[in-house]
Order: sequence, then C-alpha cells, then structure tokens
Amino acid sequence: MQITVGADSNQATTEIGGTNPEGQHYARDKARSMVFTLDTTLADDLTKGFDEYYKKDLFDSRPFSTDRLTIRRTGEGAGSWSFAKASKDGVDTWSVTPEGGQAAEVDRTKMDDLLSKLSALRVATFVDRSRRTGLDAPLLTVSVSYDSGKFERVRIGRADAAYFGSREGEQPVGEVTADEVNAAIASLDAALAPPPPPSTATPDADATKK
Repeated sequence: MQITVGADSNQATTEIGGTNPEGQHYARDKARSMVFTLDTTLADDLTKGFDEYYKKDLFDSRPFSTDRLTIRRTGEGAGSWSFAKASKDGVDTWSVTPEGGQAAEVDRTKMDDLLSKLSALRVATFVDRSRRTGLDAPLLTVSVSYDSGKFERVRIGRADAAYFGSREGEQPVGEVTADEVNAAIASLDAALAPPPPPSTATPDADATKK
C-alpha cells in the first residue's frame, strides 16, 4: 500500500509492505531509507473504506463553546433568527432577534436544549452526491460562531421523506435520522415561543386575613 498526504505544494508518501513474525507491517517514508514497523491497529485502520474516515458529527461546536447562532428555516414555520450569548456577573444569558425584529431574552433551559439537539445531529449513512437530497433548497441552514472566532455552517435538506445533512466546505453528504431533525426543530420552536404571561390570580381572601 502507498499513502500520499498533501497540503498545498507539499506532500509526503508512506509505503507499507509485508509483515514481521509478530504480524506488524513494515513501512517507510518514501523520502528516507529507514524502515520501521506499524502498530497492527493502525494497519487495520488503513484498510477501511473511505466512508469510515469521514466525520459523522455535523457540528464541531458544542453547547458550551457556542457564542452566536443563526438559523434560517424554510417551509412550515419559515423565518430567520439570530441568537447571541452574553455574560453578566459570570452568568451566561441568551437573546434572539428575528429578522427585521427586536431582540428578546431566551429561556436558558430551552436554549441549552436547542444547542444540545443541534450538537446531536449526526450522519447515519453517507450517500452519493448524485442522489436527490433537497440541499439545494435546505430546510434548515444553521451558522455557528464558537470558541471566540471559529465558524461553521450546516445545511439540512429533505427529499423523499428522508433528511440529509452537509457541512459547508466539505464534500460528504449523509442521511440524518428523522427523529434527530424533528427533535431539533421542536426544540427551536420551544426556544422561540414567547414566555407565558405573568399570573394575574388574586390571593385567596381567607389566606389574606390569616
């Protein structure tokens, strides 16, 4: 086996040959004469199919590392919302601003649940890019700023009652389970729901006398 890894104009090639009595493969850097042995688990990893190397998590960000979040939704419940985190007296708070609207505070528990549901989105099976995925007109487009400067954008499409996801700037496209997508959408709806009005109930007369 020969493996070539490149970055810009630089590349390195590793050649892998037969095995020693312990079952370890001999290998060498093509640019050097020294021969070494590989750990057996590494040699096994190199025989896997390409799909097994692709990252299945759609998001690198995690709830605790997310600073800003923009979600654009099409179809039922269509809209665009920007969520922003702020810290006051060591406590994180979140606000949401609908496109063209005013900012409002978001319930922290509901926001945590939304971030958790988005982080849970994973590819179940990678598919051929020629397959119809609905990603040309995505159901959800989620843009995340995290770790004080990092950025990622994920798109979720729907076609033939199946959901598909992809990361901007990366080629793999994969099918995502309907349960995970529906849970994320339900969590978004909950985070956007206005808080219940304050109670207007009057104290019980007998209790007041006491």
